[in-house]
Amino acid sequence: GGDHTVAVKTDGTLWAWGYNGGGRLGDGTTIDRLAPVRIGTDTNWASVAAGNVHTVAVKTDGTLWTWGGNDSGELGDGTTAAYRLTPVRIGTDTNWSSATAGDYYTLALRS
Repeated sequence: GGDHTVAVKTDGTLWAWGYNGGGRLGDGTTIDRLAPVRIGTDTNWASVAAGNVHTVAVKTDGTLWTWGGNDSGELGDGTTAAYRLTPVRIGTDTNWSSATAGDYYTLALRS
């Protein structure tokens, strides 16, 4: 990502670290993290990708989640609301298979 890193462990937990401006880590704060911090308590994360100011993830149930900066609508929630500090589910579809994030955009693939 821009200044942050995200990962999914083999146990399905989600982790993030680095710069947390705009809440891009998803831990509910804007505090920078120098070591990996667990994001939430869910254990069904399948994949995650870090963009410049935001993050996108897919769960094993096929749902799509985003958080962080949203000035250009990169979160895909239909708004340009400034920031989301924790993962927000995008829509009701359950057939998302993968997603990636760029500078100020997100791409996702449905199965």
